[in-house]
Amino acid sequence: MKINAGSYVLPYFGYHEAGDLVYTYRNDTQFAMGIFDVTGHGTEAAKVANTIRTWLPEIDPFNPTQLLTKSHEFLLAGMGSAVAVAVCIDLKKESLLMSGVGNVECWLYSRGKSTSFLAKPGLLGDTLPRLITVEEKLTHGDAIVIVSDGVRFAGQKGGLELMRYSPEDMANKIVRQFGRKTDDVSCVVARCEDD
Repeated sequence: MKINAGSYVLPYFGYHEAGDLVYTYRNDTQFAMGIFDVTGHGTEAAKVANTIRTWLPEIDPFNPTQLLTKSHEFLLAGMGSAVAVAVCIDLKKESLLMSGVGNVECWLYSRGKSTSFLAKPGLLGDTLPRLITVEEKLTHGDAIVIVSDGVRFAGQKGGLELMRYSPEDMANKIVRQFGRKTDDVSCVVARCEDD
């Protein structure tokens, strides 16, 4: 299995920087993706998001629960707070692990159906809940979509209608169609394909 991915981030209307951070990492056997939605907007939120980006590779982006726990510890140092969803796809086992905190949404589109994964209520850098990790099997053609809370995404219908597009175009269309101008908006999409 291989992964084709795309993302799109749009700052709050009138700002040039966003506090939403989208990330993807790959190695020979794994693909990691996620969104951090930092509290606030503009330059200050973007500074926190950029700091998070620098420590992600040090934490191990391929372990969702550890990534969120360590991010919480870093943010507790007074940097700020964020909500986040972290996903890791095992390319050999063809399965995904997902964990999340707050109101960031994650959707899996598989065989013409959609499943949403609800993150645990909380706030990294403030209140870390007892994290759970969801595991799901994947098949060729499946898509994983993560959106920040600035996106009012009708996941069931909206995502299925957009499945015909590339991941990059799908992320762009989700942000443009469902994003609010009164928040930072972001989306990352991964599609499972045969090697």
